Amino acid sequence: MKKLTILPLLLFLLQCTSTANVKLLPTNEVSGIETIWKNKTVGKGSDFSIKVSSFLFEDRNLFFLKDGKPIGKGELKITPSVPLLLLGWIPLGIPYLWLATVSEQQTFDLTVDLKRAAESP
Repeated sequence: MKKLTILPLLLFLLQCTSTANVKLLPTNEVSGIETIWKNKTVGKGSDFSIKVSSFLFEDRNLFFLKDGKPIGKGELKITPSVPLLLLGWIPLGIPYLWLATVSEQQTFDLTVDLKRAAESP
């Protein structure tokens, strides 16, 4: 009986976080760009990974800075977790709060933002 209780709990905990691999474009111009998430620098340059909670109300807004000045922002894309959609109702619907897993590959094109930042004084 204990094994039957532990197995769903382990599956539930595995669904609680996911990793997003972020790529900033154009790659030749983003070497000095800092990516800020939850008031912390989570990446510098064009490629980095972020470990994000799958909680439905998680903050997914990223801010991009160049030389300490904001140049743009983006939001991590989410995808619904199909197993939780199908089976989340079994334990009173609580897993529905973890429906929003972050898409594994994220790309942000900062071409327009970089041009706008270069034109402003």
